Amino acid sequence: MKIPALIACVASAMSVGWAGAAERFRPAAPDYVVMHVPARAAHDPIASLEQRYAQAPDAGTAAALAALYVERARSQREARYFGRAEMLLQPWLAKPDVSAATLRVQADILQNRHDFAGALRLLDDAIARDPRDAGARLMRASVKVVQGHAVDARADCAAVLASGESAAGTVCFAQVLGSTGHLAQAEALLNTLLTRIASSGAARAPSASPLGISADVLGWALWLSADFADRRGDAHAAEAQLREAMKATPTNEGVRSALADLLIARGAFREALAVVDLPAPSTGLLARRARAQQLLRDPGLSATRAQLDDVVTLARRRGEIPHLREEALVALDVDGDAARALQLATQNFATQRETIDARLLVRAARAQGDREAFELVTRWMRATGFEDKAITEIRS
Repeated sequence: MKIPALIACVASAMSVGWAGAAERFRPAAPDYVVMHVPARAAHDPIASLEQRYAQAPDAGTAAALAALYVERARSQREARYFGRAEMLLQPWLAKPDVSAATLRVQADILQNRHDFAGALRLLDDAIARDPRDAGARLMRASVKVVQGHAVDARADCAAVLASGESAAGTVCFAQVLGSTGHLAQAEALLNTLLTRIASSGAARAPSASPLGISADVLGWALWLSADFADRRGDAHAAEAQLREAMKATPTNEGVRSALADLLIARGAFREALAVVDLPAPSTGLLARRARAQQLLRDPGLSATRAQLDDVVTLARRRGEIPHLREEALVALDVDGDAARALQLATQNFATQRETIDARLLVRAARAQGDREAFELVTRWMRATGFEDKAITEIRS
């Protein structure tokens, strides 16, 4: 099983299609990459499905092909594949007997561009049509956790576990526990799973593991374990887990962003630059690059800022939901504009309430001296039981 929802939601949102802007987009950065056109492999599964679909279009092939487009959009950071997937799904979504698989893939596209409400509506419909769809259950649980409603995700995690996806279901449950006042239990549960994976040899070869652990699930478990360690104040353990997560899923931008944050926090600025050095980086990676370059007084900062502006401008022209988290990070840590950072971080916290989002709002509130924003996070932590030593120290 693939686990795209959790991983994609903490990463940068990519878009689908153009919004019909009147003027041609002209990037400010001279080296801005508009599109990568890789050579197609001889046995490309996308090419095979495209050929099959052209010969005999059907909903099942369309959903499978769209899912591959979405996977490629993430792995290669090519937004055009999201657009291709959505165009492919449109005629099938309009049918009254639309399949759960079709709804799930479209929901994945929506949550990836941070339309969480739209994604949840489609996932509710998909699960109503097929309650045994573990992928839809897992995605719905992940979206609810991202929104800060982890307690509502428990039933879906149980359904994933009951479906036979024991590793994914376990990580799902750990995520719920870690967001609802049971951080120690969540960490113990994950540690048990990771120990089983290591003893089975899955950590060395996930695809061949007798436990059936995919690289995506292993990377997710390690990433979540790093988050737990960081929240209880063990940055060293968190960094080690993130390095393992990056080995398992080297193209995961969320893992790389989290590792870069830890490296910047301990002063390893050049290493942070190396971690975020990927072709066609997202706004999340660009924000970390800009921060590291600023701290190093690197002359490349101006080019990074131009590239960031291009990415944000292009996203807005496509009609995307703004990159609020990344814009707030840049405003606070690069521009030193606490007022704008607080405004953006507050808007972001209304829809995303993961560790980084809560910390960002508290940091911006402290920089601006805004006690009301402090209280917003405090009330949410009390209501959910969310634990984070770093937030407690910032607030004190």
